[in-house]
Amino acid sequence: GYDADLTLVNSEEDWIVEMDCFKDWLRSLLSLSGVCVGIFSIVLVLTLIDSLQNTIKEGFESFGTDIVFIEKEPLEPDLNEDGIFRWWEYFSRPNVSYSEYLYLRQNSRFAERMAFSSRFSNITAVCGDWEAIVPAGISDGRAFSCDEIERGASVTIIGESAAKEMFKHGENPIGHSIRLLGKNFTIIGVFEKCGTNTVSTVDIDNARLIPVKTGQSMVDLSKTRTSITTSPKQSISKEEFIEELRALMRQHRRLSPRDKDNFSINRISFIIEQMGEIFALANLLGWIIGLFSLLVGGFGIANIEFVSVQERTSEIGIQKAIGARRSVILRQFIREAAIMSILGGLAGIGLAGVIAAIIPSSFIHLSLSLKNAAIGILVSLITGVLAGLAPALKASRLNPVDAISSH
Repeated sequence: GYDADLTLVNSEEDWIVEMDCFKDWLRSLLSLSGVCVGIFSIVLVLTLIDSLQNTIKEGFESFGTDIVFIEKEPLEPDLNEDGIFRWWEYFSRPNVSYSEYLYLRQNSRFAERMAFSSRFSNITAVCGDWEAIVPAGISDGRAFSCDEIERGASVTIIGESAAKEMFKHGENPIGHSIRLLGKNFTIIGVFEKCGTNTVSTVDIDNARLIPVKTGQSMVDLSKTRTSITTSPKQSISKEEFIEELRALMRQHRRLSPRDKDNFSINRISFIIEQMGEIFALANLLGWIIGLFSLLVGGFGIANIEFVSVQERTSEIGIQKAIGARRSVILRQFIREAAIMSILGGLAGIGLAGVIAAIIPSSFIHLSLSLKNAAIGILVSLITGVLAGLAPALKASRLNPVDAISSH
């Protein structure tokens, strides 16, 4: 009976020890998960923003930051005294016309490049310096010739996605004929793949470009979405250029000095400024989400360290009795908390790297930089140090005699 009772007691003690170990393991896992999620959020947001900024920067560089669009509606918000967009003032405005493009091209002294575009259905009709509208190379075939633009030839340049959709068996689309709005067009070129993250006024991968004069024979361009894209000569300031465009447009539309502009001159630099504000907001939100997760993980690490101090009280007392200074005890527990936090941070950085690697580059090209990884490790280290500071201070202030006799 004695052996049986002893075995039962030992079994209960083993079970209690195992449960305590499980609780400690679970507590540590949850704490590390909090740090992992926090660092993952921060690093992934930083990586995403860096990738978007690089992509858009490259796109705007191919466009040129001095590009100006003359369109029906403004890009910049125009609000009334109640903060409502004045959409009703733009609804009745006439679209920018092909004749206005010709007038500006003939009379502008400051314009370097100028193009006209009209978008309808899945077709974009272009003329002039149309490469300014579609900053993408041609992977197969050729571009429009001046003669094809001038006489309105039935030729088209299509995007890679459009080519794959039309020719699913992999045949070369160059020279093939396709029908667009009931009219036959010969494919003369295919644009190189750009992806959805490319800066452009046209969906290049799904584009069907045709000459404007060909488009005029198909639809009424005054009822389509039209735009004049232009940029100034290098020696001309943007302000001078915009004022010249405004004066020429008002002159062509015969507006009196009292009449308001019934057109909008949109600057691509405004889009750049807006994108910068959006990125800054996304960056801030990523840090807020990450810091909340880090706060949870930090409290978990602090809790683990407090429990560790409680369980190792006598050990700390012995260390201090044989001459260990307070700074040694302090560094010991801060180091343990920092290592735990860095392990969670490394897991978060690894997870962010995996996500960046599996996202298709055709959607967005994500690349985890050493700078962002270093930021993640640094934030993890700071979190661990702050989380371990209070338990470490408590451990370093223990009285050696009381600590040794605590168990």
